[in-house]
Amino acid sequence: MVADPLFLAYLAQFDDDAWLRAVDRLTGAMHPVDRAATRAWFHFFPLRLQRAIEDAQDPATLERHLRLQGRWRLEDQRHTSHWFLFGHRYWPDVVAVVRQVSGGLAVPGSLDLAAVVQGIARDAASRCAVDVSWVVGISAVALRTIWSTNPVRSARMASTSSRDGWASTSSGARSTAGALA
Repeated sequence: MVADPLFLAYLAQFDDDAWLRAVDRLTGAMHPVDRAATRAWFHFFPLRLQRAIEDAQDPATLERHLRLQGRWRLEDQRHTSHWFLFGHRYWPDVVAVVRQVSGGLAVPGSLDLAAVVQGIARDAASRCAVDVSWVVGISAVALRTIWSTNPVRSARMASTSSRDGWASTSSGARSTAGALA
């Protein structure tokens, strides 16, 4: 599936605080088991850190300065970073819905991040025949994961020093399958 650059640009506008506000708004809709776990996941993979590394003139030096060791990058653990969420068991179905939405095959009904997550969760719950509360947290995690690990976004980030250089590459859109595959 091809990533919709507009959808990626839509997700790019959100910082850590915006994601956490969306998670906070969704807390009542989440299964109680996933409430704290979802919030913790977003703290484990802060966008501030990812963007600082991407924007650094010498990322390796910054990584050493911050003493980042081991597998700390989300892209290295996109399928396992969320194993502690109850909704983890529905990851393949949630990913399929996120791919559909991010590929432009389904238009989000809202520009509100929490509403987009809720829509993904509803579709995933229907697909899995489970209560929507079971997949709200993992839906937020999947949406953020596809943005953070998307090869189109990563290639464009590498080709420009700004965070919003969506149009500065001529590589065109690539498959979102790599982002969550």
